[in-house]
Amino acid sequence: MKVYAFHYVKKNFNYYHFDADMFEECIRKLKNKYRIIGLEEAEKLKKNTEDDNIMLTFDDGTKDHYEFVYPVLKKYQVKGVFFLSSNIFENKILDVQLIHSLIEKIGIDELYEDVKKLIKKIK
Repeated sequence: MKVYAFHYVKKNFNYYHFDADMFEECIRKLKNKYRIIGLEEAEKLKKNTEDDNIMLTFDDGTKDHYEFVYPVLKKYQVKGVFFLSSNIFENKILDVQLIHSLIEKIGIDELYEDVKKLIKKIK
């Protein structure tokens, strides 16, 4: 069994995000090539190494999973396993998600230079 892990699925692909417009095409191709299974089936097949089984996983349970992922999975009638971040019930964003959001908005190089300037200023 193979596992395809996704993190963010958003418009405007970059290093941290899978392009939402390409996601449906990806699922369609995977469904044509593999049998996409859920967690219960994976548990039953954990010792089975058949190449035609895959499981889709999605990290952190972000808003984009509901906006872009869920409608596609529903359309193609496939399952996914969603891992929610531990602070979801506190209505807080993880530090790593904040950093990824900043990178998405201003770019890694600009963020790096801004942080470098702030550290130099604080010292």
